[in-house]
Amino acid sequence: MPIFSNADTSETGAQQMLLDTQAIITILLDIPNLGRHTSTASYTKFVTREMSKAKALLKILLQIHIVHCYQSEHQWNFSAF
Repeated sequence: MPIFSNADTSETGAQQMLLDTQAIITILLDIPNLGRHTSTASYTKFVTREMSKAKALLKILLQIHIVHCYQSEHQWNFSAF
């Protein structure tokens, strides 16, 4: 499931996914070593570049959630007037 389609992702969930991306980066960069090959600079650059896109998206999702929570907490109630 794409992360950007999940509108109900909580702040904690987004933070955890952000941490998980670092673990995924580590695993992806270690894959060439499993086959007893050295990773090339282009492979490292590719993994870093592509995963930075996911990290940026998660950071935006996290900020949107924080702003939404702030607005919900500080919403004026005009129904009493």
